[in-house]
Amino acid sequence: VQYDSVTKQDQYLDQMTAVTVEDIVEKIKDHRVIMFNENHLQPRCRLLINLLLPKLSKEGFNVLALEGLSEDDDRINRLGFPNVESGFYTRDPNMANLIRTAKIFGLKVIGYEDFENTSQRDLQQAKNLIRKSEIVTNNQVKLIVLAGGGHIDEGDAEEVKSMAQYFKNLSKIDPYTINQVKFSYTQELNDSIYEINDKTLINNDLYLMNKLSSNKILIGEGDFYRRCNLPRANFPRVGKSAVYIYIEKEYQLDTTAI
Repeated sequence: VQYDSVTKQDQYLDQMTAVTVEDIVEKIKDHRVIMFNENHLQPRCRLLINLLLPKLSKEGFNVLALEGLSEDDDRINRLGFPNVESGFYTRDPNMANLIRTAKIFGLKVIGYEDFENTSQRDLQQAKNLIRKSEIVTNNQVKLIVLAGGGHIDEGDAEEVKSMAQYFKNLSKIDPYTINQVKFSYTQELNDSIYEINDKTLINNDLYLMNKLSSNKILIGEGDFYRRCNLPRANFPRVGKSAVYIYIEKEYQLDTTAI
């Protein structure tokens, strides 16, 4: 995936406002459908949703839709955690922990990808999203969607529409779309979130610059930095080693847990 449209932050320094998770929740809580996009190559996009989930669940949001799930998304709802068969992006620990948080707070997790490989992927995604979330038939549903790149664009389109545009046309529900990709080109992470206040940005309802540091373990409502001593005898004397960390109960149920 190429993200050539990513905008460098320098020209927007005077239009950046630091915001908190609480600020974002307050801005979006009254909408029935919230759509975030992500750069699939930047785990911090998933981390932001993870930070928001506990508070959004208290505002009635009860379905989380992810683009990266496999066709059998019921497996996640049965297990409560992802394994290697759950999808491609779910193998990223940040995505896996996002799913864990969703299940802790009682959200239903669904996928909506077009596995029929139709020529109109975005249209089929929108249809799958409406059907599987029951957003039209059940007034109690409040939906959070995490999609790739331009799938949530709402700007003018001629023949080729985005998933969000098809969703709006078919469901008659206007989603609140949050773009955290356009300004994701940054190597200087300071664990902060900024809102970009520029009225010329019209493809989405809210633009965020996500500068969160994703080298943390976040499950539920806490950040956990745990120190652990690893016996030297278990490591080679030279070179690098990889360490895999599992939740014990998950690993006992399924050794392919993430």
